[in-house]
Amino acid sequence: MADINPTASSLQALMQQYETITTNLANASTVGYKRRAGTFSDALDEQMAGQDASGGIQQLTGVDLTQGSLTSTGSALDLALDGKGFFVVETPDGELYTRCGSVRVNPNGRLVDSAGNTVAGEGGAIVMPPSSTSEDLSVSPDGSVSARGRVLGRLRVVDFEDPTALEAVSGTMFRAPEGIEASPAEKINVRQGYREQSNVNVVQEMVDLITVSRMYEMNYASMKKSGETTDQLLRVALA
Repeated sequence: MADINPTASSLQALMQQYETITTNLANASTVGYKRRAGTFSDALDEQMAGQDASGGIQQLTGVDLTQGSLTSTGSALDLALDGKGFFVVETPDGELYTRCGSVRVNPNGRLVDSAGNTVAGEGGAIVMPPSSTSEDLSVSPDGSVSARGRVLGRLRVVDFEDPTALEAVSGTMFRAPEGIEASPAEKINVRQGYREQSNVNVVQEMVDLITVSRMYEMNYASMKKSGETTDQLLRVALA
């Protein structure tokens, strides 16, 4: 990408931000979703102020881990974390972490997520007794799971020294990069019968979308005025 000039680089960054915003909007109703937070270099502020930003705009994308609102559903299979922490899910690709606590009981009685992955307990998988149903499931604020008065285990809830270092995998799932260790979460508060909603603010995302579109048009016009070639534009679009 070193051969693309600052204006072309800005167009690419703005397109990436456009995709980030549209992903957020598409997941505005996804339980436990955390908005992807795209931020720009100071060059964007300079352009907005009508100043020269010869260095081009650069986009940095992270994840906004602000807690979403908790909505009561009354379902025994809906769990939410009120406060910090992540549920642990065991997948074929290793441990993943999520704020989405919508669970179900598979045919073997095991507590799993919507994709069929095991929801981890501190002592292994949590398995319902054969005679019990999902309506018998009871989860206390400390994560202890029981059915008909019988304690089955305790949900494994973890946290990280720097949660922003987590990598978004897909949807509501996160992976810990190499060298980042999970530790037991403190002050666990599991709310049974609740869902944590997406933390996407649709109005703000729409405002950001308009801003990005205007900046794209401004940079595109600048490129045309400076006589950049069609080949350069294609390289940005296809990169």
